[in-house]
Amino acid sequence: VFLPRQGLFRMTDATIQPVYVLVGSDGFLLDAYRREIVETVLAGADPQTSLASYEATAELAAVLDALRTLPFLAPRRLVMIRDADAFVSAHREALEDYLQSPVATASLVLMVSSFPKNTRLAKLVAKVGTIYECKAPDVQKLDGWLAKSAGKRGKKIAPDASQLLAQWVGSDLAQLDQEIEKLSLFVDPGDTITLEAVGRVVSAGGAAEAFALPNALTVGNAGQALTALGAM
Repeated sequence: VFLPRQGLFRMTDATIQPVYVLVGSDGFLLDAYRREIVETVLAGADPQTSLASYEATAELAAVLDALRTLPFLAPRRLVMIRDADAFVSAHREALEDYLQSPVATASLVLMVSSFPKNTRLAKLVAKVGTIYECKAPDVQKLDGWLAKSAGKRGKKIAPDASQLLAQWVGSDLAQLDQEIEKLSLFVDPGDTITLEAVGRVVSAGGAAEAFALPNALTVGNAGQALTALGAM
């Protein structure tokens, strides 16, 4: 399930976990989940005093000390490790031991490019925490994501409008979110985002390719025409 940007999914105090793993390389999704976790876990507390951020080269002892330090003017502490693949590989057993009995006053966030589900660590995280997949869906599977993004703004999007938007923009979630924002402001409150609205508001990233076939036919270039037809 892809639920990017603040507000598209909601956590409650009951769902705050001792560990979160963000898996993937989509910057939009990584940032969206990171911001949502920070907002929810810290509940408005100052990140300067309640958030500790580390890189993959962090010492295990420093990370564990940060997790075990009592929060100051915050309900919990948040410890985040970016690009954590090397850290996880180097300290897998120690992380497994920690998750057997995590501290109740802190949450750990691991941002990794891969996290095989068949490992003992992944199974422990799935048991006591949450794993978020941060990989953009295929263009053919964007309908649900676009519907959620429009719904967050109190709008619906017609299936043909959703398909055209995906074709023109592709699977760049940041750009798609911006286009949905513009479309939501363009249509009247409570209205549905239509095919016509997409045509009037959105600039097609593939516009040049869309005219490649007629242009090739106009100049009588059979080779270019066949190439353009294949691309379509």
